[in-house]
Amino acid sequence: QELRRRNLPTAIDSNRSMEGHVDDSLPSRYAAGLRLPGMLKASPQHTGDVYKLHIPLIFSVLPRFIQQWMMKIKFLSYLGFLPTWKPRFLMVLGRYIYKFSNRHDPKSPPKGRPLALESADYFQIPIGDIAYDDNAAALFSRPAGYQHVIVFSTLRKKHYYAVASAEDARAWIHSLQQARQEAIKRGMGHAPTGSYPETWSYYDNLGDSLVKSKERIERRLQEGSQREMEMTNMAVGGPVGMS
Repeated sequence: QELRRRNLPTAIDSNRSMEGHVDDSLPSRYAAGLRLPGMLKASPQHTGDVYKLHIPLIFSVLPRFIQQWMMKIKFLSYLGFLPTWKPRFLMVLGRYIYKFSNRHDPKSPPKGRPLALESADYFQIPIGDIAYDDNAAALFSRPAGYQHVIVFSTLRKKHYYAVASAEDARAWIHSLQQARQEAIKRGMGHAPTGSYPETWSYYDNLGDSLVKSKERIERRLQEGSQREMEMTNMAVGGPVGMS
């Protein structure tokens, strides 16, 4: 057991992405019960194929005119400097929104951290308004056949998804807003008995555990990075009291 504790930072480090975040594929025992076949049988509020926008941090902090110039230089995408759209299978179930790589792999765990429905606002960006969005340069690169954009907006960031049609976008927003209200009522104990499937509580508990697990891992990574910075500063500055 002590050996496993010592090896934990190395195992975590190996799952870091280039941006220093926890890799989406990091195994978790809490995700073991979150598998598509069972979740699809649990009466999810909404499911569908989407594309999720990933924006590199370095790209997001640049002025828009530089972003627009970079988007014209295709080889930058191979260096990881440009936004990318990644296919995802999205599911609203109980109190959470889950992302999967696709709908065809029954053993695939959810990607990343589930998003609590009550923690976000949901809206569609009309095609004519995309040019006015803060991330317009990235949004103009939408995948063929997926030209309509919906947004999940939290206090920390905006999550952009491209869907196939305006009807799909409206259906997603309607389902998300309705599911959000249901989640709030359930959290306050105001939902009538029998108004939702019993299996939702089971999957909500799994979702809660997965979120807490990923939060603990991210805290460990942050603490480790902070210790590394402190040790580096000490090495550069020399032992305290020496001149």
